[in-house]
Amino acid sequence: MVPAPAAAAAAPGGSTPPATPAACTVPAMSSPGFAAPSQTALFSGGELTVDWPVARVIAGGGMLADEIASAPVVLADSTLDRLIVAAGERDLIAGASAAEAGASYDRLVQAIQSPRRQLVLLQLPHLFGTYAALNPQVDLFNQHLCTLAQPGSVWVLDLTSAMADQADFTGQSGYLEPSLAGNQLLVRAYAGVNQ
Repeated sequence: MVPAPAAAAAAPGGSTPPATPAACTVPAMSSPGFAAPSQTALFSGGELTVDWPVARVIAGGGMLADEIASAPVVLADSTLDRLIVAAGERDLIAGASAAEAGASYDRLVQAIQSPRRQLVLLQLPHLFGTYAALNPQVDLFNQHLCTLAQPGSVWVLDLTSAMADQADFTGQSGYLEPSLAGNQLLVRAYAGVNQ
């Protein structure tokens, strides 16, 4: 469990933090050049493992440095032609700035990118409760992810809009990890663009 930062505070009255548009203007995955994959894996710190329509889950670790260290496992699997990447929130919680986390994320993408593989980068949903004060950094981090989009090979999925309700995190420590219902919302957000 990751400790809450001392400076973080709950959203006033438990309300939802104001949403900041973070969607990227990139072609949908159904557009020409973004072909349907035959083998998809979810590369995650371990929280998003329920109901994802993937062949397998690769647990990279909690921090971006852990996922970078796990990159050889991903590159060694030549059967994966799409990789869904969920990473970054634990670095922000541990005190990294959006710029620092973004630089680490760049290194992760470079480490797992392959000409034969599509990447789907999941933006971070807004945090609630003890972590709500970090949402300005979440927004900056998400905006950085938009710069990594490449039509036909790298797609960025907006999760801030999908996870717009504090109830999506109910029952999870520190409102960091989505609840079962919240995770299902994320799966539906992916399915909605994966036509």
